Parts: sequence; C-alpha cells; structure tokens
Amino acid sequence: MGYGSMKTAILCNLKEEYFNVSDFNYHHINPHIERKKALSQFDEFKKALLNEGVKILEIDELKGHPNSVFVRDTAVILNDRTFIRVNMGLPARKGEEKWMAEFLKSHGFEEVGAINSPGTVEGGDVIINGNIAFVGISGRTNESGALQIKSILNRLGYEVRIAKFKGPFLHIGGGMTLIGNHTVLHCNNAFPSDFFKGFDEIVIHCNDFIGGNVVAISDKKVISLVQNTFLNDLLVFKGIDVIPLNLSEFVKGNGGPSCMVLPAG
Repeated sequence: MGYGSMKTAILCNLKEEYFNVSDFNYHHINPHIERKKALSQFDEFKKALLNEGVKILEIDELKGHPNSVFVRDTAVILNDRTFIRVNMGLPARKGEEKWMAEFLKSHGFEEVGAINSPGTVEGGDVIINGNIAFVGISGRTNESGALQIKSILNRLGYEVRIAKFKGPFLHIGGGMTLIGNHTVLHCNNAFPSDFFKGFDEIVIHCNDFIGGNVVAISDKKVISLVQNTFLNDLLVFKGIDVIPLNLSEFVKGNGGPSCMVLPAG
C-alpha cells in the first residue's frame, strides 16, 4: 500500500469536537472557525472521495481532542493491513494514537511496532511508497522518534530516507506529496537534493505551510485546495486532473486536505 494512490481511507466523523477548543494556542488551532461552513466543507471532501470510488471507514471523534479530525497524524499504516503506533508530538494530541490503534485493531489491522518516549512521531511526517519511506524531522517528530521508526521499518524491509526539511511546514506532508507510484510533488529547496532519487519530480515554490499538501487519488487525479491556483494549473499542465475544494475552515486548524484522511489501503 502506497500513499500515492488511495482505495480505502479513514475519516473522522466530524460533529462537535473540532468546534470545542478551550485553548487555541494549546491545540494549535486558529480562532474564528465557522461551524456551518466547516461541516459543509467536510461533507464536500467526503463526497469527493466517495465519487472517486474510495471506500471510507469512519471513526468517531475523540472527546476533548479537536485535532482528532486530522487523522493522518494518528498512525502509520503499512502494507498488508499492518500499522505502527505513533507517539504524538503535540501535547494536546496525546491519546489520539491509542484511539486510532484501537480502531484499527477493531478493523483487523495488526500493530507491528510502536514509538516510545522520548521519541515522538506524527503520521504526517511519514510518507510511504512501495518499500520506500520518507520521514521528516519536524516540530512534531523528533530525531529519537525518526530513528525508532527507521529501525521498525528497516526490520520490515523498507528503505528509509530521513530529512530535517526546511520551510514553514508543520509536517513533511505539507511540503511533499506522492502522486501515484513514480511522481513526487515537492516544494523547492525544502529537501536534500538526492531525497527523491528514483522518482519523477514536480517542483513548486511554496510560501505557506500547506504548499505541497494535496491528496492523491491516483497518478492522474488529486484533491487540492481551491486557492492553490498556481499549483492546480501546473498539475493540470502535467496531465493530472485536479478536484479543487474549499477547505478554509480546516486551514484555520493548521491542516490541509491530506491531514484529514488516513490512507488505509
């Protein structure tokens, strides 16, 4: 299972928690989220996945965790219905890894490793294609966590490429996206020159935290933010169909389209 295409996806069943933010700084969520608009945008996102034939598994929100809508960070799912339990780097998100692990096990996934303190890893910092895993060291994934997940993945037969990336990205997924099995969309000057060796590259200039954040349905179709007009035009020029969506209320939560979905097969 690669993150460059998607047949099955996990979404959080958005209802109440995203709007119950007691401390915006603690949860790293910006104020002024419009509830009605967010619910409508989430429905459009879900419909777009369903219209492309993606099977959706829905997990109920975790009480007291407004960030639980950003399920991408809560686990690393591998081939053959296995997963690695992460250790969230943002204190406000502690507990979401257990919540997701229990959900995955209830759906027949097997836990094959776990990140332990002082190591931290969030799923948005691990992107997998075939037997290659790209791992980012960020404000949420520290060096200890990156080395732990490298050890687990190496044991399972994966090649692991680790980078401390440059730029305004919260996770590595804000600066790169796999599109299909052979193409990487990434922000210029954010990664080592040989980080994407063996892949075709689409390079863009990024000046915000979600510049390279799209959801790849296949090697020919992606979901992207409607406001990323330059990126969307470039992708169309490259022969990739773009489904542009307005997800403004989730950008306020410091997330993009890929943050809202956990690829599961």
